[in-house]
Amino acid sequence: GAFVNEVVICSVAGSYLLTTHQRPRAANRNLRLHLVALGLFGAAGALFYARGISELGAAIPSAFLGATPLVAAVYARLVYAERLRPLQYVGIVLTIAGLVGIALF
Repeated sequence: GAFVNEVVICSVAGSYLLTTHQRPRAANRNLRLHLVALGLFGAAGALFYARGISELGAAIPSAFLGATPLVAAVYARLVYAERLRPLQYVGIVLTIAGLVGIALF
């Protein structure tokens, strides 16, 4: 499933970067670092998701998987210094509140 997708995406992207015959520039090194992080976090996420399903059933881990846009928005804000719109902040707060509600009840 998701783990295989992450491995394939990172393998294809990594192969492309390794086969280009250009001198490594700062942008390429930065991109390689992001690809490594994508692979590691993607694989870890897939493993935690599978473990969550085996321990908790499908409902709770699926709800947390729905928080992927939250992670993407926070990552974009912290890493790329993107400006988020007020509605996106509302979405972040509501998503966190929903996850806390699920965890508590």
